[in-house]
Amino acid sequence: MYITPGLLDKVKKDFDIPSDEELSKLLGCSRSTLHRIDTHEQGVTARVSTLLHTRFSIPLEDIATTSEGRIGRNQDPIPDSRGSGGTAQDQTPNRG
Repeated sequence: MYITPGLLDKVKKDFDIPSDEELSKLLGCSRSTLHRIDTHEQGVTARVSTLLHTRFSIPLEDIATTSEGRIGRNQDPIPDSRGSGGTAQDQTPNRG
């Protein structure tokens, strides 16, 4: 499973995290691992998924995707974690 496109940028923006290095520290991984996860060179780990869920209150089903799309029952865009009405997918470039 892979990280939902745009999720890590959304977390950085919503929680005022200034850099990938700072986010990687919060998620207990190296900056290079975080980059590989973000670019889908590596699947999202259980540890990173769990920390995204517990530290940022992101539902587990909104964290990972399969090659067919997001997993879980909720197929709507990821809501802005601060309630501003935007979605994580609003800022995701079209990859198709």
